[in-house]
This record gives sequence, C-alpha cells and structure tokens, in this order.
Amino acid sequence: MDIRDAYDFLCEYVHPNYGSNILVSTGQLGKGRLNPSPEFHKDTIDRICRYCSLTMLFLRDQAVSISANLMHLKDLVDRCLRKEAKISNVFTRRSAIPEGNGESKETAFFFPKARAPAEAIELSYRYLEESGIELVGDRKNAGISEGFIYDVYPTSRGRIWFKIPMQTS
Repeated sequence: MDIRDAYDFLCEYVHPNYGSNILVSTGQLGKGRLNPSPEFHKDTIDRICRYCSLTMLFLRDQAVSISANLMHLKDLVDRCLRKEAKISNVFTRRSAIPEGNGESKETAFFFPKARAPAEAIELSYRYLEESGIELVGDRKNAGISEGFIYDVYPTSRGRIWFKIPMQTS
C-alpha cells in the first residue's frame, strides 16, 4: 500500500460511496463479508498512522526554518508598507550605527532608521559583530515600555541594552 491507497481509504470515511467495497464489505462488490471487523483494516490503519507520524516529525523538524522564512517575509512586507518605501530602498542594507551607549535602559542602543522591528534586531546583531563584541549568552527581554522592547545582550564587554520598536510608523 502506498500513500495514494491510504488517501483513498480515508476518503471513504469522509464521503463513502453507496455500496462501498472498502468499508461495507470484503471481497468483490456484492460478495464477501459485510461489515468487516477493525482487524480487517489493521494494516491500512497502521500505515495511515505511520504516514501521519512521519508528516508530524517532518513539520516539527522544519518549523524553525519555516518560521524564520515567514518572519523574513513579514519584515519585507513591513518595509514595503512604509510611506517612503520604494523598490530602490526596500532591499538596501542599512548601516549598523546606533544612537545611545547601550549601558542602561535609558541609554539603550537604538537604530532610528530601522524600517521594521526585525531590521532593528538584525542591526543589533550586526553592530555587535562589526564592533568585535562576542555574545556570551542569549538575548533576554528586559521590558516593554512606550512602544519599545528593551533587550539585554550578555557580551564579552558586559551587558549591552538595545531598544527595539514594537511597530514602525
């Protein structure tokens, strides 16, 4: 049995045909035993369960890459929907030059020219890399205030704060 046979079998449960040979009887239509026991279809049902399990494992394993692609597409859409958006500037790479000094929430690094929140996060990582600052842990959310998310990055130079807009205007 292949996936097509399993699909055909499941279709009979969703919309059985009158006198269905698969669900109503065994053998040739009009012959054989009526109302076969669940054991009669055990191999088919086991195969269907296996296909479902393999599909769920595949989707679980692909979830991170798929969600990353969706987030990237959302970022591009956000950039395109800004008033000043033009095809010539939507795909340009902005410089990672922040305002602030990153020492506290009040002086957090901020990228005022970031076109979308995802770009601000990208610029944060690029700034650290271009400055030769190494991450020594995971970024942590340190609060939300007045339309901004404050992230703290543990680095080789201590904690560095970044201010990320929740949404761009």
